[in-house]
Amino acid sequence: MKHFKKFFSYLVALTMVLSLAAFTGVKVHAENAAEATTYTLTLKGTAKDHTYEAYQVFKGDLSGDTLSNIQWGTGIDSTKKDKLISALKGDNTLKDKFGSVTDAASVAEALEGVASNSAEMDAFAQVVGQYLSTTSTSKSSTVNDNKTEITGLAAGYYLVKDKDGSLDGKSDAYTKFIVQVVGNAESDIKSGVPTVEKKVKDTNDSTGETSNWQDSADADFNDNVKYKITGTMPSNIGSYTSYQYIFTDTMSKGLTYKASDSDNNVKNYEIYFYANKDDAAKDAKVKGVNITDSFKDNGEGESVTNSSDAKYNGGKKFTWTCSDLKSINSLKDEKGNSKLTENSAIVVYYEAKLNEGAAIGAAGNPNKVDLTYSNNPNKGGEGETGKTPEDKNIVFTYKLDVNKYKDNKNDVNNKTDEAEFKLYKEIKGTNDKPDSVNEVTLTKANKVYSAVRLDDGVYILQETKAPDGYNKMDGSVKFGSTTYENAKEFTISAKHDTTSDDPKLTELTGGNVKSGEATFTFTPDTSAGLLTADVVDKKGSILPSTGGMGTTLLYVAGGILVACAAAYVVMSRKHSTNK
Repeated sequence: MKHFKKFFSYLVALTMVLSLAAFTGVKVHAENAAEATTYTLTLKGTAKDHTYEAYQVFKGDLSGDTLSNIQWGTGIDSTKKDKLISALKGDNTLKDKFGSVTDAASVAEALEGVASNSAEMDAFAQVVGQYLSTTSTSKSSTVNDNKTEITGLAAGYYLVKDKDGSLDGKSDAYTKFIVQVVGNAESDIKSGVPTVEKKVKDTNDSTGETSNWQDSADADFNDNVKYKITGTMPSNIGSYTSYQYIFTDTMSKGLTYKASDSDNNVKNYEIYFYANKDDAAKDAKVKGVNITDSFKDNGEGESVTNSSDAKYNGGKKFTWTCSDLKSINSLKDEKGNSKLTENSAIVVYYEAKLNEGAAIGAAGNPNKVDLTYSNNPNKGGEGETGKTPEDKNIVFTYKLDVNKYKDNKNDVNNKTDEAEFKLYKEIKGTNDKPDSVNEVTLTKANKVYSAVRLDDGVYILQETKAPDGYNKMDGSVKFGSTTYENAKEFTISAKHDTTSDDPKLTELTGGNVKSGEATFTFTPDTSAGLLTADVVDKKGSILPSTGGMGTTLLYVAGGILVACAAAYVVMSRKHSTNK
């Protein structure tokens, strides 16, 4: 499987570490709290390049593991305290518990008994997060040591979050709000971002074999190439009230995506939801849910003109967008709750053709995908988005050159373009269709016969016309119900990385299916994707021509025979008379 670059996003169970009256949670390490004037909050499970901010929601006197004389902290906007109270009282999730709150102390009292990881705690943090001041204590994580300490905190009850805008457009997600009582305390946070990968299938037309989903393939000109994109869910998908999901697929200029026909409501792709990623890996569509109509595509795609990788210039960029996965009715249970879990997957299936602009050889024809996703659970999934690293696969294609020689290929003067050839590719039949061949276009230039954009497989090269005075190449090939005279059967074989972040073409070979003819061997150039074969014709036998010595001898012999016959007749008559 692919090794993907992991970026951590952080889901924090909204834990209360001390009770404001009887809270449960992470134990505060405050043995020396009486002497301390500031405290340290240790965040465990953090990753590099996050900037965490701690906002004091409540302040008070900390004694042992109790916070008393509670007031609004410095982290709450003093001009919006009344609006905060109203928001808590009006929230559908909180109004039963907070319907009569009037100040900081009564809000703290209403929090008594609210469980960690509960919907009420999520809702409380999200409401409070809208009324923060500009006063916070921040700390940036600069190394992946899984621990970040925020120091210099006064006693109180804090909301900890990522700095606004710090992760927009990155392959990461915002930390879910942490609410924590400080003394010296620790809080564990969880990570979770979605991933995306792209795979391709490789089919050998001559054998009928098709590979599993992998990172590379090879194809003929105009072949339909099958692709599969798989997106996963973050571990904290349950913390989002909505979840945006956008696949962006970029094709190099050698690949042509068949756009959907919006006028006739015909789509050239299918999108499935799988509750279990294992079913997605097996393409068990009977266990999936077709959600194609819940996504919008961008039609003919967006032209790529200024890519840092020149192979993509002239290609197209396509998107499949769902503004909110959680609103898809077919993905809800009987109670209306979303079926999305961290084990779910969304899969796109589609095809593209290898076109006349396809690069030949090791350069290949790449295709890449990324996933844009909601990355701020504190805002329900609306607004901010992250983007995964790109995942790439590649399709290779090859070229055949045939050189034609008279008598001896070691003399360049013997090279000729006076012959004519046909090239066929063998296609294995199915239950419904017999074995067949596809004729491949051969061009002639500079005394070289060439076929371009070939797949691996079995081919037949037939010489249909030899130079004057020369015999066609020997051999015959029977395939299906047809025998091809003056022909050779040969294979094109290739090896390429099937599991790699950057797949490479590693080997290209060609050879006779029935080996042994030294006059038909191949010289490979893997980098160029080129196989070169030499065909040498020999002169025909010289027969006697009209008016030559041979004819004269025949005349003489014939005359002698006629004279002998006449003499025999005369002598026979004399003999008869004498009787």
